[in-house]
Amino acid sequence: MGTISIPNEFEPRPYQKDMFDSIIRGKHRVTSIVMARRHGKDLVALNAVAVRALSEVMTVWYILPYKDQVNGSIWSMIISKKAKKLLEWVFPLEVRKKTHENRMVITLVNGSEIHFKGGDNPDALVGSAPKLIVLSEAGLMRRAVYDLLRPIVLENGGNIVLISTVRGKNWFWNMIQSPSTNNKVYNVTIDDAGNFTPEEIEEELQECINTMGEDDGRAFFEQEYRNNPSATRVGSYYGSLLFKYEDNWREMVEGEKVYAAWDMGMNDTMVITLYQVVKGDVIVVGFIDGVGKTVDAYLPLIPYKIEKHFVPHDANQVRGYVSSKSAAEVLRGEGCAVSVLPKTKSVIDDINLVRSELGRIWFASRSIALREKLKEYSKKYDAVNKVYLDQPKHDQYSDYADSFRYMVISLKEIEKVKVEYKPMVYSESDWQG
Repeated sequence: MGTISIPNEFEPRPYQKDMFDSIIRGKHRVTSIVMARRHGKDLVALNAVAVRALSEVMTVWYILPYKDQVNGSIWSMIISKKAKKLLEWVFPLEVRKKTHENRMVITLVNGSEIHFKGGDNPDALVGSAPKLIVLSEAGLMRRAVYDLLRPIVLENGGNIVLISTVRGKNWFWNMIQSPSTNNKVYNVTIDDAGNFTPEEIEEELQECINTMGEDDGRAFFEQEYRNNPSATRVGSYYGSLLFKYEDNWREMVEGEKVYAAWDMGMNDTMVITLYQVVKGDVIVVGFIDGVGKTVDAYLPLIPYKIEKHFVPHDANQVRGYVSSKSAAEVLRGEGCAVSVLPKTKSVIDDINLVRSELGRIWFASRSIALREKLKEYSKKYDAVNKVYLDQPKHDQYSDYADSFRYMVISLKEIEKVKVEYKPMVYSESDWQG
């Protein structure tokens, strides 16, 4: 058997060298790598893991957003130019003691273990404490995954590595806005890496447009290749329309009634959208969110007198998080006017209703964060067939989108009859920001 060198037939490109060194030496508590598609973010991370895990006995967790994604994207991926599996190239059989196919774990000759996991169920991320964690496509994961794992790995004196393209202005984007000695940030786009000529970049953009259409193609290119957080998320239900109506900013109108639309949750996020209906337009004046509180605990957090609370159909049922009473009963017991919305016949129809109403919906300064979350509400992605399904993806944005959807459904009752949409005319002093 011949000798083998690690990394195996891999030489970091100039823009990869510093990040590669950061991982293998554990220079920073957190290393955040924002890298354009087709620029080797997983390849540089996996090879760095191989070097580090062979230099020191440790447990490594390599986590992708979804468990069913791990097998096709990492564990069983074939690299055609190498005529072998990706992980057989990065972790050759010569450096392995054992491969656990069912558990997707590689044990190296020095006793180190590399575990490949999905991040869609944070509570299932248990086992021996890792010294190094890599979150691949961190921008697609819930913040809860990072919050759960960070203290575990840091308690062991270890490191956590986040690699991703951007996915809007979410928690990952917020993190990379604050680089520090404990959070080293690398940002590599297709324009500054030097892998492609300007002509090849233009060809790549055109290929995206030809495959996905003008709007989605450009949005995909800006998001995946230029790390643009403001690009419309591909597959987003509301992103392109919110971009179209990006000038719909308006503060609340003093003296007008305020309504509240609730999405109920105890383990999931409770979201309350606060809004006014003025001259045929809707002004979203703010929102309240939280986890683990009873319904009545949210009422003191609402800064306005509420004309009526709109709640989903299941708010009439007895729910454990409101003791022996239903959510609707608790609200009524607190003196609130409550309307229970009918059960949704089709979520897709309701989403289309929201899309049709977005032109007359305005956002106040207190609802800016809600608007950003709505941009991220998107369709499920079929990773096998590489297509978006016309089904909502349940993630950290779903509860906000549900509350917003209930707000739109409530307009029928508030307005009694459908009001023909006529854009409001505001004076210059009405505009904010």
